[in-house]
Amino acid sequence: MGSVKYRGQEILHLDESEEEKLRGREIAYLPQDPFTAFSPLFRVVGQVGEIVPRRERWSKVTHLLEQFGFPWVRYRRSCSH
Repeated sequence: MGSVKYRGQEILHLDESEEEKLRGREIAYLPQDPFTAFSPLFRVVGQVGEIVPRRERWSKVTHLLEQFGFPWVRYRRSCSH
């Protein structure tokens, strides 16, 4: 059987409560297919911001876009298509 480790800890067989401690805060699913990652019907900033608490959304999303080389001013009203 396989093994999945995160920060040196085996996580493949964690119970649900232990998984919850990691899920979203430490580990998240990021789809790699661009057609499932963003909907072309919604703005990129809004979709990226879905995972960020509302009070921190604008500053974190703009920071992430800049960090990955997307000037947020250009993408703030853009859809993903």
